[in-house]
Amino acid sequence: MLINPWLGQLGAGRRRRGLLLSQGLVWLSLALLWVGARSWPGLVAASFFLRGGYGAGRTLAGVRAANTVPAASRGLAFGLVETTVAALQRVAPYLAGWLYVWRPDLPILVGLMSVPVTMGLIVVKNNIW
Repeated sequence: MLINPWLGQLGAGRRRRGLLLSQGLVWLSLALLWVGARSWPGLVAASFFLRGGYGAGRTLAGVRAANTVPAASRGLAFGLVETTVAALQRVAPYLAGWLYVWRPDLPILVGLMSVPVTMGLIVVKNNIW
């Protein structure tokens, strides 16, 4: 919650910095959790703090959807974003469980690999650089 207002300011208007930074914070959170889960509890605490970027990222994704469609279609766009997020949140625990059976650290490693992919999609699709 402490991170959300700052990321929201970065994401104001058509800029995608807030959304990209929120995904970067989620990635950093996963990295700290992967490295620090057994070695230092302080890294785990920092990981949970940085995971706050997820909430801001979800909100900024909705804002992004609203800014890319005509005003008459905004309700549909919000519905699609929220339905997609909710569907993925329902499937993710099952996938993580299957990955955990193979190797206990695999759910975090898959997360570490998938976040940069989504960041890349935002950069390429919107020609940010």
